Amino acid sequence: MNSAKVKAKRDEGCCSGFGTFQEIYPQNLYGVMEPNEFETTIRTLNSKTETKMPKKLFFCFIPVLIGVILCIAGFAKFASADPSNQDTYDSNGPVFIGIGIAFTFVGCIAFGIGMCIFQKGVTNKIKKELTVINKHYASRRIKWTLETEIVEEYVDPHEYEVHKNNKAYRNGIVYDKNGRPMKRTTVYFILIVFP
Repeated sequence: MNSAKVKAKRDEGCCSGFGTFQEIYPQNLYGVMEPNEFETTIRTLNSKTETKMPKKLFFCFIPVLIGVILCIAGFAKFASADPSNQDTYDSNGPVFIGIGIAFTFVGCIAFGIGMCIFQKGVTNKIKKELTVINKHYASRRIKWTLETEIVEEYVDPHEYEVHKNNKAYRNGIVYDKNGRPMKRTTVYFILIVFP
C-alpha cells in the first residue's frame, strides 16, 4: 500500500486550537485522486472541524485573578500590620494569602482540564469527519486516518542561551548525541493510504 501525509498547520493566535490541514496536493496522489477533489475534501474537513478555543474556557482565569487580588491584599495587610499595637493589628493577612493561593491553584487546574477536554473533543470531531470521508472513498480503497508523530527540532542557540537557566524551559529540552539542544513537539497529520 502507498501513502501520503497531509500535515496540520498550527494556528499562532492566542485563541487558537488545533489549526487546519494543509491544502497542498501531495505528489504521490497523482492518478489516485484529482487535485481539486483532494482540496475540496481538505476544505470540507477543515470547515467541519473548526478548532478555535471556546471563550468560556477563559472563565477559568477568573479564579486566578481573584486569587492574585487576594494574595496582594493579604501581603498588603501583613506588611502594614504592627504586631506591637493590638488595637490596629489585623492577623488576616496570611488567611487572605492562603485563600488567594487556593483560588489561583483551582483556576489553573480547571484551565488545564478544560484544555485537555477541548483537545480530545477536537480529535474526536476530526475522527468522526474522517469516518464520513472514508465511506465516500471506500469503493476506491482509499483510507484517511488521523496520526501523530514526535518531531525533534534544534533550538536556536540564542534562544537556548537566554532561557538555559529556566528549569521549566530545560524540562522541555532534549539533547542529541553531540549535546545540542532540541525540542520535541507532537505533530498531527492525516495519513492517506491507497493501493
